[in-house]
Amino acid sequence: QPVVEAASEARIRVSDRDDLTLVPTDKRELMSWYLWDCGSSPIMATTISFWSLLITQYAKYEAAKNVEGIVWREHHTAGALCGASDGAYPELKFVRPEGMPESCQWFPVNKDLPTGTDYSNTVVLSNVAGQLGCGFFLVFLGSLGDFGSMRWNGLALGAFVLSFAPIVALFISETKDYAWQAALFVAVIVAHLCAQQMFDAYLPLLAKAHPRTIAAREARHSSGTKTANGCVEPPKTANGCV
Repeated sequence: QPVVEAASEARIRVSDRDDLTLVPTDKRELMSWYLWDCGSSPIMATTISFWSLLITQYAKYEAAKNVEGIVWREHHTAGALCGASDGAYPELKFVRPEGMPESCQWFPVNKDLPTGTDYSNTVVLSNVAGQLGCGFFLVFLGSLGDFGSMRWNGLALGAFVLSFAPIVALFISETKDYAWQAALFVAVIVAHLCAQQMFDAYLPLLAKAHPRTIAAREARHSSGTKTANGCVEPPKTANGCV
């Protein structure tokens, strides 16, 4: 309670002409920062873990539309054959034949997409594009956190893309739009880095404006007197001793 009261008194004493970073943050503002710090990393981990699987599955279905159809194999594309080719699109049902073990999965006979690339490389290329985007941001835009307005704009933009790109992806249900899924995946990777960089740039300001920091600063200044150069001298006793 004394800490909160001291911080509140400090807020009242700070005028518009003083450094606004000395104004303590309130509880709701601090809680929003705590929630962001706790929530952004799990969201990103989920995105990388499950979204990449979704993109691969979309591309896999697109490769299955080739005239060669699909084949059932054990576990992976190079696994032992479980059965012969299973027709061609659009007659494919992608249903495991009766009596076939569950370890058998379907795979396209021709793995090429209309772009000429192997469907299994879609996520690899997406990750490469994401890493290149992150590198471009760090080299050319990483210093934006040193500027107040840019710091806020970068945080807002990164948080917006990070929050709404997965929602947009929910409405992309056609497998032929796998490239859009991949593009949103790359955008989320770069947006998370942007938001995290700006968040880290804010941390010193948050620490400086924390109510406990304000209270400690006020307690230190109230226990002594300022000299001409602004330094604080310890209080003296009646006989002039420190």
